[in-house]
Amino acid sequence: VNNYIFAGASYEHAMSLFSRPGRLKLSYLRAFEQTTTRVGPIVDERIESSLDRYPYQEIAALEWSWLVAQRTSSQLSWRTRYSYSIPERGSWLSSQVSLQMKRWSWNLGIDILGAEVDPQSSDAGLFSRYRANDRVNGGVSYAF
Repeated sequence: VNNYIFAGASYEHAMSLFSRPGRLKLSYLRAFEQTTTRVGPIVDERIESSLDRYPYQEIAALEWSWLVAQRTSSQLSWRTRYSYSIPERGSWLSSQVSLQMKRWSWNLGIDILGAEVDPQSSDAGLFSRYRANDRVNGGVSYAF
């Protein structure tokens, strides 16, 4: 049975841009594979599917979030994250703008993926498999 132990670290720093608060975050995550022969009630398919839930072998990321504008009843924020999968030599750029006005929330985002590893390769991971799934998304919600 293959088990994985996930270890990671992150550093977050508060800073401002144009007198508006923001946060810069660096993070790193790595999965370490362990092979075990123990079979019992604790070891089951949930552990074997751990890479389905956390599909990263080794990833580094840089994230920037910024409060663009804030008034009494509204807030405009922007978040951008760049993730790099080291084994796949792949990138994921994700950016989203959000506007909250009282009970209403609007958002508009974009995701762009790319990788140097062929999707059919045994080294293929999340970025390789979904590199053709770039997207633009948006939404509106209302809280009662």
